[in-house]
Amino acid sequence: MNRKSIEQKMENPLLVVETQNYCKLALATSCKHCSVESYAEKESKTDSDVDWINVVEQFAKIGKDGHVIVKNGAGALGDTEISILEKALTKGLSISITTEGVCVPKGFESKLYELEKNHVGKVGVTVSLEGATKEIYGQLRKPEHFERAVDFMKRAKLKGLTVATNYVVHAGNVSSIQDYVNFAVNELGVEKVNFLELHSTGNARKNKLEVADSQKYFDELMRTYREGDDKVKDALEGTFAAEVYRAENGLSQGNNGCPAGSRGMYFIQHSGEVFPCSSLELPQYHVGNIKAMNLEEVNQSMEFGYARKVAQSLKSGNPLVSMCPGMLESFGEEGRMQEAEKMTAIITNYLKEKGVELTKDKNCNNCYSPAF
Repeated sequence: MNRKSIEQKMENPLLVVETQNYCKLALATSCKHCSVESYAEKESKTDSDVDWINVVEQFAKIGKDGHVIVKNGAGALGDTEISILEKALTKGLSISITTEGVCVPKGFESKLYELEKNHVGKVGVTVSLEGATKEIYGQLRKPEHFERAVDFMKRAKLKGLTVATNYVVHAGNVSSIQDYVNFAVNELGVEKVNFLELHSTGNARKNKLEVADSQKYFDELMRTYREGDDKVKDALEGTFAAEVYRAENGLSQGNNGCPAGSRGMYFIQHSGEVFPCSSLELPQYHVGNIKAMNLEEVNQSMEFGYARKVAQSLKSGNPLVSMCPGMLESFGEEGRMQEAEKMTAIITNYLKEKGVELTKDKNCNNCYSPAF
């Protein structure tokens, strides 16, 4: 295992912070798939005593082209979060917020636009939007919030921010992927679409939401990519469809896999507890508290080493697959790779039908490592 120190500059490190353990929507009626069960138990905001500015300053030393994400619950955005984003920008980092786009305070939104005006091309928003209509969107969230989320995205786009979306794929919306991508890209101007498979935790498990059939998910996304114009293809560049498409044409160079295993990624909770990723908030990945350690110590920890080992095992042993360790954690040590192999088989069979021979060696002229 190759552990990198802060002195060894890392490419595109990623810092994700969740500065408040509060969600305005969860206090009323939480989203049907929300995995953060603790939110619903909070009746008011709780101030954090983490020195976030110091954390950003530490992170700025880690490598070039770093990115800072504020990942807060609905409405939990204010002056503290603006100060974090502003500090990151002054350190040459790019920034974004991950939001549902429903309860973004007007004052925060205005300041976000001001930051973009002063740091052109460095500010972005990623909005959770799981459907091109309020009916499909409403399968996971409140249908009456659909227009508010869409309007927020339109305003952000007009102000010059980079706009992306997160689309949680489940049994109820997997058939709507193409309609959604066309809507997001051509009507909202979205530049990147992220697809996240439903995790059967929290409210998703309680509400018995069903995960999408893997074969159907693969077919729908491949069709969307293949039939899409250049703007659609650009928006789907980070998906498995783009890599499989390149493999068909002998152009695949593989992928770097899970960011928790391939680059400097850190997730810090409101209380300061540190994990390799927000999808790995599990005891075996918990390092400690940032108030009692620095990012150098975090980076060298056994827990981060374990996260890298698990993430890389889902890729290095199989040239076709790179899967989220968090999603597969519930399958256990043996079931984890079985589930990964199921996804691999889908891609392998598809490429075999296209006459593409697969090999693990990425240095030869006939090597393909598409990622799922």
